[in-house]
Amino acid sequence: MRRRLVIVGGAVLVVAALAEAVVVARPWEPTVALDAATYVPTTMTPTPSPEATSEQGTDATAGTGPSIVSEAPSSAPPVPPDCSARRPIVPKTFMIDRTGVSSPMLSLGLDGSAPAAPPKNQPYTVGWYRGGPAIGAAKGNAILTAHTYRQGGALGNDLVEGGLQVGDRIRVVGVDGSVQCYTYTGSTKVWVKDYKPGSTVMDNPNGPHQLALVVCWDFDWNTQEWRSRIILYAAPEA
Repeated sequence: MRRRLVIVGGAVLVVAALAEAVVVARPWEPTVALDAATYVPTTMTPTPSPEATSEQGTDATAGTGPSIVSEAPSSAPPVPPDCSARRPIVPKTFMIDRTGVSSPMLSLGLDGSAPAAPPKNQPYTVGWYRGGPAIGAAKGNAILTAHTYRQGGALGNDLVEGGLQVGDRIRVVGVDGSVQCYTYTGSTKVWVKDYKPGSTVMDNPNGPHQLALVVCWDFDWNTQEWRSRIILYAAPEA
């Protein structure tokens, strides 16, 4: 029987239950208060039912994936010549063309029942959960993790606050030097208190292949806990 993953720890959190909220797929505005009482996505599709609020999400059924708002072009752009044909790789470096990000990557296992995050003293390292689909796989979410710091200064902070824009090219370089290219398509916000462990918002080994990069968000200074996770998705270009 396949082990079910949950959202925990530095980038991913063991919880009893959680519903997904659709987040508009465009650069985050750091001036927007991402608070449960005030945050309302600019765009949501489909219109949520009365039971599915902006905090509790539109994915009210466990095991169903999020509805991603995407602004990607209908026809895929030409794949750059330095991007390899899609095949599974062991990752070494995570890169974003537009911003020049170049972060080391680690192959990680589980932290309890959740994909492990990089060491806490490595703010710009990206983890890949080796127990799930590989980067460059034929199907499924390749789960990545990165840190967010409460005072800023980590990759998660940068990516959510405008460091990723729809259409940005992400390159993952393998230990063998091959390059898998992806296009950022959008993001989903999940509230820890409402998470459904059976959801495919993060752990989806059988859906279309994509990157699913999980970062913490909405730090609560009273409880000293992160109240939500943001999952950033990128589709393969090859």
